[in-house]
Amino acid sequence: MKLLLSNDDGIDAEGLQVLADALKKEHDVYIAAPSGQRSAYSHSVTYFYSVNHACRKTIPGIREAYAIDGTPADCVYYGLCGLFDVTFDAVISGINNGRNLSSDCVYSGTVGAAAEGTLSFVPSIAVSLCGRDLVHYETAAKVLKTILPAFLEDPRRLDYMLNVNVPDLPYEELKGFKAAIFDTPVDYRRPITKEMVDADTLRLSMETPAPKKYESIRLPSGDSGAVSEGYVALTPLWFDMVRNDCLDNVRKMEMLF
Repeated sequence: MKLLLSNDDGIDAEGLQVLADALKKEHDVYIAAPSGQRSAYSHSVTYFYSVNHACRKTIPGIREAYAIDGTPADCVYYGLCGLFDVTFDAVISGINNGRNLSSDCVYSGTVGAAAEGTLSFVPSIAVSLCGRDLVHYETAAKVLKTILPAFLEDPRRLDYMLNVNVPDLPYEELKGFKAAIFDTPVDYRRPITKEMVDADTLRLSMETPAPKKYESIRLPSGDSGAVSEGYVALTPLWFDMVRNDCLDNVRKMEMLF
């Protein structure tokens, strides 16, 4: 198969290198990845108003690779729209250096890259390694290789992008795979530091670590709970942001006109 790899940690990231190494013997692997760190760029794009440079990289075993001065979604867009003279069977984004669970996906450039693939009608997967030390990238690569054939055989593979979160454990210590929904959102707020630059300007920075605000409520089928228990969380994502269960609440506002 012909696979397009991308990420949001940059073309030199360990997770991308491990993933490419795991796939290159069995597949034709191409890489279009950011030239540097682009975490939390979500699904932002610049391709319709900016000219970005793509620098060719030589990576052993990889058919072609480019480091691109754009966002993760830019990279996938370029990769699918002519950067390579190839029709791809799948887009794989990752292996991300850290979790992309629940509300993390709103910010995630890893998920944004996979979403760009899905929008271009190519089956797409985002894969992330979850934990503190982040040493078992090979586990995440093996998980991806295991589920990829089943995902590509799914007749509805273009109806969702697959978000995969892997505990940072040796493969043999994983408890299994779990289909999961989003757990409750994370509270990302933390205190900011304000420094006066001049009479009209403040320099704003973020204090760390974030204070503990509340314990997230784990849902029975939630992704965060599954990973914390040692399972790989498999979550199908889509673009419909409509809360259909709240439409009746909004219909009350129709009477205001």
